[in-house]
Amino acid sequence: MNEPKVDIFSDNIILSNEIVEDKEERAFVSIIFFSALLQMNMWINDLLVRGGISYGDFFSDEKMIWGNALIGAYKLEGQIAIYPRIIVEPEIAEIVKAIMKPEKGRLLCEDFDGIYFVDPFGINRKETGLYLIDQFINDNTIRLRNSQGNLKIYQKINWLQQYFCEKRREMIDT
Repeated sequence: MNEPKVDIFSDNIILSNEIVEDKEERAFVSIIFFSALLQMNMWINDLLVRGGISYGDFFSDEKMIWGNALIGAYKLEGQIAIYPRIIVEPEIAEIVKAIMKPEKGRLLCEDFDGIYFVDPFGINRKETGLYLIDQFINDNTIRLRNSQGNLKIYQKINWLQQYFCEKRREMIDT
């Protein structure tokens, strides 16, 4: 698996990967896998993040970051993600779904609004996943109580709590 390049500025983390002709799938899976690891680590450290995964022209060096892929990801994160999820452009989601074998894990979930997002629990073993989910549910119960005065924050945390509860049910049922 190709290891993505990481660029950080302000409160943004950008993962990029070169797309080699006839190996696009590997680049997409790599970005999604590393995004899942990053999001899980953020959750463990009590940070709720959202983002977008896009593709297209992209350039970065020590001084500058620009390109259509960056603009696409920025729009996905700012206008569509809404909840603490990393959403994936539909074209990328279709490619990744077509190549993933269920026994290898599931990298994407389809949300109630038809949008695909990175599933950090798709890469975890059942025992580890259940332990983490129980911790996250407990943390979110406190967050929900503390955010009742702010509807916007409450809705985002409530969405995340529902996701955690659904993942917990799925893990127990399998």
